[in-house]
Amino acid sequence: MFRAAVARPRDDSNGQVVFDGKIGIWDFTKQKVALRNSVNRPKGTLETKNLSTVDRAVYKQYLLEHVIPAIKRK
Repeated sequence: MFRAAVARPRDDSNGQVVFDGKIGIWDFTKQKVALRNSVNRPKGTLETKNLSTVDRAVYKQYLLEHVIPAIKRK
C-alpha cells in the first residue's frame, strides 16, 4: 500500500510554474533481518516486508514523519 500527496500546481503572475503539485509517495513497508538462509538470500540480509495492517496509528505516524515534513520542504 502506498500513500501519495499531491496538490494543485501554482503559477506566478507571469505564468511560470512555481510549484508543480507533486509532494511525494511513500510505501507502507518495514525492513526486517532474514533469520534463516534461503535460496534467494543469505541469513542476516535486510528484507523489505509489507506492513500487515495500516490502521489509524500507523497512518498518523506516516503523516507526521513523512508527509508533513515533505509539505514544509516544498
